[in-house]
Amino acid sequence: MRLINFEKFSNLSSVFVEKYIIFGDFHLRKNKPISRIDDDWYQTQFLKLFEIAKVANIVNCNILISLGDLFDKYNPDLKLINDFIDWAKKYKFHIYTILGNHDVEGRNLVTYRNAALGILEKSSILTVIKSYVETDKCIFSAYHFSDSLDNKFYSKLDRSDKYKIVLIHRMVSKEKLVFDSIIADSIETDADIIFSAHNHIPFINTNPLIINVGSVLRINRTELHKPKIYLLGINDDIYVSYYVLDHIPNPFIEVIDSDRHIDIKEFKEHISKFSNVVINFPMYLNQIMEKIDIPDKEEVVKILLEKYEKYKHL
Repeated sequence: MRLINFEKFSNLSSVFVEKYIIFGDFHLRKNKPISRIDDDWYQTQFLKLFEIAKVANIVNCNILISLGDLFDKYNPDLKLINDFIDWAKKYKFHIYTILGNHDVEGRNLVTYRNAALGILEKSSILTVIKSYVETDKCIFSAYHFSDSLDNKFYSKLDRSDKYKIVLIHRMVSKEKLVFDSIIADSIETDADIIFSAHNHIPFINTNPLIINVGSVLRINRTELHKPKIYLLGINDDIYVSYYVLDHIPNPFIEVIDSDRHIDIKEFKEHISKFSNVVINFPMYLNQIMEKIDIPDKEEVVKILLEKYEKYKHL
């Protein structure tokens, strides 16, 4: 794999057999986030999309890969969906995507079909990758937000003639976070490269090779990174570059209200308290049940504990 600058990538674009633009966590939404003070939030989002289109034109690429959470809700405003369809059709884009937690209802993957992504799929501008998609040069394997990584997936396929690229929407990080996360260095894989999203802060891990793309639209001052899209070019090797989307409409620091952003320390404390409640749920449940008298108490406790065991790792 070769990491090259954007100018070199654009100069080589004509010799690539396959080209892709990759991004994650766009979180398109109608209403402005509480910490943003843009004059026109809706326009801000579409200026980012138009900048992606400009880059796509420079490198002559019409295939986009979204790593999940394209919209902030599974059922966003219909105007937003329609305007996105118009944008994609104008530039003749086709989008391949995996599912993020914001793309579905109630953590149920199949619900995307009756939501925004289902509409885009029926409009023939988007394809949700179910397990993997194979091209002439690559095999892209898909891991949605609730999927566990199969580190022997490509070995089972026995396709050594193609580049092996993982697309995953999970909380991959360089260090342990207060909530459930996967440490990048601990990942075992038979893939050539992993592109990840869900963690809004971008980073590159070398062993194994992981590119966490970060969020395109930043919500508050905890996300001070410059948003990027990544470019993947394939011929006799894998070429990766990136393009910074921090040019329009205003510098990020000018459109964030520091008095209205979430205090990250306070947020982590709340998450830690919540995690403690989840971990110790059986103990708290027994304490509560000792103080109340309800019919079929033992059966109620049994059902609740069975549900807890089933869903505690989500």
